Amino acid sequence: PATFKPNTKWMAKQARSLMRKAKKAELPIRYLVRDCDYKYVSEFDEVFEKADIRIEPTAPRAPNQNAFIERWIGSLKHECLNRFICFGQEHLNHIVSEYENFYNELRPHQRKDNRPLLGEWPVVDEPLGDPEHVVCRQRLGGVLRHYERAAA
Repeated sequence: PATFKPNTKWMAKQARSLMRKAKKAELPIRYLVRDCDYKYVSEFDEVFEKADIRIEPTAPRAPNQNAFIERWIGSLKHECLNRFICFGQEHLNHIVSEYENFYNELRPHQRKDNRPLLGEWPVVDEPLGDPEHVVCRQRLGGVLRHYERAAA
């Protein structure tokens, strides 16, 4: 969840949340690349150090050193947040959560066979239904869309 006042306690909570999500998704973490923002306090780093995760801070004012997260933030802004007026913190958290689920579960990525980051596309030996019949799955009132063939 977002906050208006990120403090030491909140940052440590975010680190523990990241560790839980990675463990649940069975994603191993060997190192953490982060910028040199003052919000990354020692309590934040300790969560990762206890799990034997190496912390790699980027150089000051060098966003290209962490291009993957910069691209994700850009996608979140341009594909989602720029289309909404958030009416409070809970509304923002809901929108970001929906986008995160869409991004990780449905949105195609430049990975082998264009598979999603989490989970797998169903493998089917026979064609799925009529190739002309396409179904649109929508999230956030149609801002996020995923198209697939209808099941037979």
